[in-house]
Parts: sequence; structure tokens; C-alpha cells
Amino acid sequence: MPRLKGSADLLEDRRRRALALWDRGLSLNEVGRRIHCAAGSVLRWAAAVLLMTEQNFRKLMGYQDLWMLKAVLGRKEVRVQQGVA
Repeated sequence: MPRLKGSADLLEDRRRRALALWDRGLSLNEVGRRIHCAAGSVLRWAAAVLLMTEQNFRKLMGYQDLWMLKAVLGRKEVRVQQGVA
């Protein structure tokens, strides 16, 4: 499928709409159908966003910090059991 003509802003808007549809749970093929592009393009855009997001993740610096992870996960489990989440 040839590249869609338009300004960079129009193309970026199209990518954002595609990722919003994908984030709502639509399949890659359905998103591609709705915005008139290949499912592979949607997958590539989603992968790029996930890679950019990964840079913002905080890394645990070894086994000494695992207690923090356990504490946070434990709080979420308590909320789920209470029906708050």
C-alpha cells in the first residue's frame, strides 16, 4: 500500500487514531481496515510506542529492591480482594 499523501501532522494524527483504536482492544487487522492501512503498519507503530515507553520504566537495582515490588503488588492484591480495584 503506498504512503498516504499529506502533511506530517496529518500522518501523525492517523497514527495516533490507530493506536487509540488498538488500545481499545481492536485487532490489528480491524484497526488497519478502519484507518485504511496495513496491519503491519499498525504493529510497527505500536512497537515503536512500546519501545519509547520502556525507556521510562524504573529498573530494580538487584535483589535488595525486590521487597518494594512485593509491597506494591501486595497492595494491589488487597484492593482487588476488597473489591476496590
